[in-house]
Amino acid sequence: MSARYVSSTFVKTVTTRTGRKLNVEIIDKTSAWTRPSDYPSDAVKEDFARVVEEQGDVFKEGVKTVAMKETAHESPADSATHYSSYGLDGNKREVLDAKHLKVSKK
Repeated sequence: MSARYVSSTFVKTVTTRTGRKLNVEIIDKTSAWTRPSDYPSDAVKEDFARVVEEQGDVFKEGVKTVAMKETAHESPADSATHYSSYGLDGNKREVLDAKHLKVSKK
């Protein structure tokens, strides 16, 4: 059974290329783990927010918050460097979507 979303911390609100407003957050707790309070760094948070601003339109309608589950990494299923993220509803109670957001060069 995979870990379920429990809570996340607000970083900022961004506007995507199509004008969609999305809250950017960092998952701080799942049913399996709690993230250390000083992780990730502010630079990683800002980079994730930039990536959501660029790619946030890939999330389903109804997603109001994009929350980073895993920092930038590669995996056997996706060799491109990416952030693993959840798309959450407006009440942050339900995960509506999950995406790998590719890390792009600035």
